[in-house]
Amino acid sequence: MSEKIYVWLLKLYPSRFRRDYGSSAIQLFRDRLKAERGIFQLCQFWFDVISDLAISVPREHLRRSAAEPSMPGSFRISEEAVSAMTKREAVIPAFVVGSAVVLGLTIAWLGDSNHVLLFVAYVPLVILAMGQFRSIGKVEKHWHSYQLTLGANGLHLMQDGRECSLLRSEILKVHEDQHGLSAIGIRGYSQSEVLSVEYRQARDRLVSIPMPAGLTSYEQIREQILQWTGRISQRRSLWLKELKPLACAVSLAPAMLLVRSVPWLAIVAVIYCGTVLLAIALHVARPPRDSGLAQQGLNVPPPAYMWRRLKRLFRYPPMLVLFFLPIARVVLPR
Repeated sequence: MSEKIYVWLLKLYPSRFRRDYGSSAIQLFRDRLKAERGIFQLCQFWFDVISDLAISVPREHLRRSAAEPSMPGSFRISEEAVSAMTKREAVIPAFVVGSAVVLGLTIAWLGDSNHVLLFVAYVPLVILAMGQFRSIGKVEKHWHSYQLTLGANGLHLMQDGRECSLLRSEILKVHEDQHGLSAIGIRGYSQSEVLSVEYRQARDRLVSIPMPAGLTSYEQIREQILQWTGRISQRRSLWLKELKPLACAVSLAPAMLLVRSVPWLAIVAVIYCGTVLLAIALHVARPPRDSGLAQQGLNVPPPAYMWRRLKRLFRYPPMLVLFFLPIARVVLPR
């Protein structure tokens, strides 16, 4: 049965791909399926299959017959890195947000909610979740079009038909995490002139050039950037941010407001509060700059640093609404 489903899914690929790689893909599927034991491993296996399809099907339909020539001194992202970045930036968030929408809709339906209000509340969220899945192909195309040129005096990026450049004298700071580098600067102003630039003018000219770790000759690029700037600020990104807890909380909020059954209300309230607290923790516990990449696990910042970030977070009205929504639900009539 599983193989028949996979053969049907292979029909999503263009005919040239099925002709060249169809039999090999089916054999690989059989071998992996035989090696999996247990429900958890089987679920993980199918998640890998579906996520790979979500990335590779749009790529094969958009693939050109011949690769674009690269300019001398330019760097592109490998196919493996593009797939990994697309999975991290688009596939996982789409599955997580989509699952949150389905979960909220299911709990609200079973929890004796008003079906008319439920329909009105969840139609925009369903459209938003579908948009997340539609963006997978765009994200992959976005990184496939990436071409960075490293010159003697600066960086030049071509992506999605747009170009931007930064001279070495214009680079203000360079951040690095486990996913790559990001050079930030202001066009037309050197480091010594930045302090005299008005905020609005600086914001309009601000340029950020990403340099993913999947770039060919990434270490060479990093070494050159380090020679220009003298230092690179390192900070490990928390991978749980890819789960989009804030978007999940928004998807569960209508269910918590509309559910009238007490047991179902308790279930959705626990899940909702967990996602909100996770979003707050990820923001507050963000590792400080120069925390390094060698350290594994959660590098907890100093308490004063976390307190400042917490106060700054609660200045945003949407965050206040999400945080105090359970209290509003308690006083609402069922």
